[in-house]
Amino acid sequence: MKLLLTDNAHIYKTSDGKYYSPSIYSNEFFQRYLDVFDEVRFISKTKYVGEIDTTNYLPITCKGLEIFELPWYQGFKGMISNIFKLIPRYRTSCDGCDCYIFRVAQIESYLAYFLGRKRKKPFAIEVVNDPATFTNLSYLFRKVNILVLKYLAKRANGVSYVTQRTLQKIYPNTAMCLGETSNHFQSFYSSIELNTSDIRNFKDYSNPKPQFELIHVANSINSNVKGHLTVIKTLKSIRDKGYNVSICFIGEGTSVPDFKKFAENLGVLQYVNFIGRLHSREKIIDRLMISDLYFYPTYLEGLPRCIIEAMSAGLPCLSSPIAGIPELLEKKYLFNPFDSDAFAEEIIRLINAPSELTIMSQKNIQTAKKYTNDELNIRRNDFYSKLRNLTDKS
Repeated sequence: MKLLLTDNAHIYKTSDGKYYSPSIYSNEFFQRYLDVFDEVRFISKTKYVGEIDTTNYLPITCKGLEIFELPWYQGFKGMISNIFKLIPRYRTSCDGCDCYIFRVAQIESYLAYFLGRKRKKPFAIEVVNDPATFTNLSYLFRKVNILVLKYLAKRANGVSYVTQRTLQKIYPNTAMCLGETSNHFQSFYSSIELNTSDIRNFKDYSNPKPQFELIHVANSINSNVKGHLTVIKTLKSIRDKGYNVSICFIGEGTSVPDFKKFAENLGVLQYVNFIGRLHSREKIIDRLMISDLYFYPTYLEGLPRCIIEAMSAGLPCLSSPIAGIPELLEKKYLFNPFDSDAFAEEIIRLINAPSELTIMSQKNIQTAKKYTNDELNIRRNDFYSKLRNLTDKS
């Protein structure tokens, strides 16, 4: 049985025909689908390169996986400029597949659904983010995205959410409204890949370091949707009050020079460290452990993997009260993503409350344990099996 899987993905292909991913789309990611389905076709924008630094990219070598290549582009403007190449590709994207899983809200998934899907074949959606938080996009685009996601949630045979309750309220599915059957079912699980071995020990803050380091992770730094400007403004406010604080940013992208210039204009560039993208979960968690607090004033989310990874490293976390983040963090640690003054005040308070930081670390370790593969794979496999069983009957 062959599954079609869609997402907003960018993958590299070398001259010897091998595929590599900069992040997320690891063998582990695809294997969770291949544990249930015989074959998986994955739609991805693909860039041809002569060779690649294999130490910094994830090889994709799963048996039974087919990469369905799309022309390489980035962003909405890139999609529009390639639309006449994309439409015929999407029209054939579902050919030969028995069922579909569309990861939403991604425009690539919408195109595959409306242009390629065969109407009599079962499909499910995995709701991995909330388009209502896409505040970097126009109101009209956001509104259309929300309506399309609601439309798909009502018509899909299966719907899973990255949140336990938050997104379910906004994008209800048929199983919620009429009761679960073999034709309509639901689940919830994060899209994170986290092994039990990734859970580290809690951090003891009773002996403060000379410099307190904040850390922030966003693999693709191509806009301010993850709150980089707020982080830098907050750093400026804290240092102006006499506290020796620095920030480490993990990730890479076109906006890094702009953020460095912003930090330079505020006079804090020497305390801002962009270290680039780390291409494995283990390296990210190891780097997180060196820091003192995870600071993530994002305004576009579903249920952030990066916060869960920070929790697994024993880091206290501050973030924004959007999408599923309140399911991870207490309300008192959540602030408006643009309110750098509130964040600065809270970070200073916590620096002066080492016992609270230690308690936060302990609690976050326990929360992270709920998101290991041992916990999530049970629900994932059950959800995928229901789609497969439905496909067998159709």
